[in-house]
Amino acid sequence: MRIQQIRSATLKIQYGDQTILLDPWLQDQGTGFSASTVRPEMNGVRSPLNALPMTPEEILAGVDFCLVTHIHPDHFTADYLPKGMKIIVQNGEDRQEANSMGFENVTSFEGDIMDIGSVTITKVPAIHGDNEELVKWMGIGSGYILSGERKTGNSFCYKGTDKRKPQTSFLELLPARIAVILLKSPPVLLLPSFEDSAHPAHPVPVGSDPTHLHP
Repeated sequence: MRIQQIRSATLKIQYGDQTILLDPWLQDQGTGFSASTVRPEMNGVRSPLNALPMTPEEILAGVDFCLVTHIHPDHFTADYLPKGMKIIVQNGEDRQEANSMGFENVTSFEGDIMDIGSVTITKVPAIHGDNEELVKWMGIGSGYILSGERKTGNSFCYKGTDKRKPQTSFLELLPARIAVILLKSPPVLLLPSFEDSAHPAHPVPVGSDPTHLHP
């Protein structure tokens, strides 16, 4: 597995025989929505706050499909995405919304499991918010479990930041057979215990140094 954080919740994941773009928000810096904030100096500032670390063409190179946790404007917009790109969304409501944005090849989960190539994607509920009122207002979101990749060994390595492309983090999980993408900001990977390890799963913020989790 190879995971590259692009920006915010947008990740490029190479897993098994598939390359997945998770929550593609490729909008140009400062051209999106402006949200209310507890920091007065940020009021009126339009998102995204940061520029993409590379061109949209580089980000989309080799991508087999986009996987969307939910359709909010900081997780999925139409910017730079080809209308024929394969898009996988959590439910029929999000499929209709993606279709209304002009996308022609949109698939939604009918159950909880979908097989694509060698990869099995399992949809799991995700809590979007830290209190009941906010969770209700934010609406339905999903996390995804990727399984099917098989490699040997029981360690993984963190490659840090690519000096050629600032703000681009890489995390290579050499043996991981399952990774859980949780709906958080920044995204979190839940790494399972390995077959020959008694260590439990640990949440790892993308971009952090997970070497302390080595068995």
